[in-house]
Amino acid sequence: PNEDFTVEVTQGVTTQEEIWSIEPEINERPGYSAEWEEYDILSMNSDLVVEPVYWANTYTATFKNRVTNSVLGTTTFTVEDTELSSFPELPTELGYTYAWESYQIQPNDMTVWCDREANIHTLKFFEDSAKTNQVGETINFTCETDPSSIDEPEVPFHEGFEGRWPEYDLTLDLDLEVVAIYELHQYYL
Repeated sequence: PNEDFTVEVTQGVTTQEEIWSIEPEINERPGYSAEWEEYDILSMNSDLVVEPVYWANTYTATFKNRVTNSVLGTTTFTVEDTELSSFPELPTELGYTYAWESYQIQPNDMTVWCDREANIHTLKFFEDSAKTNQVGETINFTCETDPSSIDEPEVPFHEGFEGRWPEYDLTLDLDLEVVAIYELHQYYL
């Protein structure tokens, strides 16, 4: 393959079809199409150097949701682009964050996936509403955490009271602080 070629008047060609038969292959460049620049063999009166003309091919990036496998949008690009020019809006879902995976511009169509990650929150248990005395360690959880897997600390003892932890909802997309509830022991005579 060549980067150029010379058409000589002395080659004795008389039609454009004849000159096409002597055109060499053009050097390939990944991501580009090419053809020889236009010339008219019949009007030549001297040798002519013919150059290839290259143009970037257009490819399509398809944006998909990895969780649902649904198409969120498309955009076009060429190998001359260093990054994609536009992205569709990411999905939103309570308890999760979505982000586009990394990609690299290549000379072909491609799929760019958005991935979903459960947000990490903290769960803290406190002895009283002043929240000065945390009971046990801070527990990390997500909306996918099974509530029965939470190892709740023991409620601190207070003479004459029965203590318990109130119900709480791990599907809320926020950090939780649980305060012990104490109920007075009632004695009947």
